[in-house]
Amino acid sequence: MKVAIIGAGFTGLAAAWILSEGGGEVEIWEKNAAAGGLAGGIRSQGFSFPAAWTWDLEQYYHHWFTNDEIILNFIREQGWGDFLLKGRPKTAVWLENQIWALDSPRAVLQFRPLSLLSRLRLAAVLAYLKYFLPPRHFKKLEKIAAAAWLEQSLGKEGFTKLWLPLLKAKFGPYFSQVNLAWFWARIYKRTPQLVYFRGGFPQLIHLIEKKLRQRGVKFNYQQEIEGLKKGENEKWVLVNNKGHKFTYEQILLTLPSAGAQKLFPPLKAEFSPLFSLGAQVLIFAFARPFLPEQTYWLNISVPDWPFVVAVEQTNWIDSQFYGREHVLYLGNYLVPEHKFFHLSTQDLIKKFIPFLRQINPSFSAAEIKKAWRWRFQSYQAQPLVGLNHSQKIPPLATSFKGLYLANQEQIYPWDRGTNYAWQLGREAAQLMLNEAG
Repeated sequence: MKVAIIGAGFTGLAAAWILSEGGGEVEIWEKNAAAGGLAGGIRSQGFSFPAAWTWDLEQYYHHWFTNDEIILNFIREQGWGDFLLKGRPKTAVWLENQIWALDSPRAVLQFRPLSLLSRLRLAAVLAYLKYFLPPRHFKKLEKIAAAAWLEQSLGKEGFTKLWLPLLKAKFGPYFSQVNLAWFWARIYKRTPQLVYFRGGFPQLIHLIEKKLRQRGVKFNYQQEIEGLKKGENEKWVLVNNKGHKFTYEQILLTLPSAGAQKLFPPLKAEFSPLFSLGAQVLIFAFARPFLPEQTYWLNISVPDWPFVVAVEQTNWIDSQFYGREHVLYLGNYLVPEHKFFHLSTQDLIKKFIPFLRQINPSFSAAEIKKAWRWRFQSYQAQPLVGLNHSQKIPPLATSFKGLYLANQEQIYPWDRGTNYAWQLGREAAQLMLNEAG
């Protein structure tokens, strides 16, 4: 059986792993210079990279929770367990011009921006979501709007100060449509300890690709697929950006639904693509740490800030692997038409600097040794997870025999990450093997 996978992110790699185990002849097509998708590395993708850095760095911040068992068990099964690094970096929130820890029950009860009553209500709500609502209830939760439920449960103070700015920053004008299952999953899954891969996620991708190549999987990089059609004898024909045609028995698209429909327009009759917000990340390299108090993850719970999270990689992973430089990510989610997408990198940095100085008053723009910018303007970042969302998710198997779809829109209610991307790719591949007989 000859199979093509469009996209070499973790979903595509997982599918290739299962299909090649099943004896399939697998070929992967990827428009970028290397595998990994959103976990791809700066250096491995061929972008300018400091020579003194011994580890590659993901274009978008990544880590695992200790209960991300699907991908972690796979890594251990391959004998790569020694590459896993565990730690408990500090997670906090920026509120009232101060960093407040918010990563333990004790921190919640000491969260002074809220009154004692609001803190107690916050602790009770978080405990209820994490310990008293197992996953089987998520379809009941998706019938409820998260914002309305949180305001009622936490009270006006707790909701308005802490969660409302975060929801607005994540979903913009659509925040009130987000369902409670989405919010529950983020509380339910989080663990105090985090896990990282020694050498960075690109190192894991390299190990996976090496094994896949040993099995005969073929990788085609920097080749975008521009057309897909049904050929003779129930086979599929791919057309790449050079006009060359390739024939397969099965196709797995790991593209967003809108991208899949653009590639094969008859899919438009099968499902409506989900609306998604765009995303943008700035990465800085500094000579000294930026976030105070060894904070790794800082949510910005202040209205109208230009970024929603600041992640200092080197407040968890030792800066020795990055040439003793300190690495800071700034991330935000934006509606596709947002003006930030049209600013130059330097103009965007100028917009951010006054806000960076609020967090660290001693910061100077002259400290920026290197900066990178990544952005997804259209339908590729954060799907809008509305009421009854499970009914809107496209199926893995389309009605067209031999054509399958697996993308981040189908990772629900869980957060979009490599753990569930790997699971999704495995499920899609097993379905393909079963239907091929």
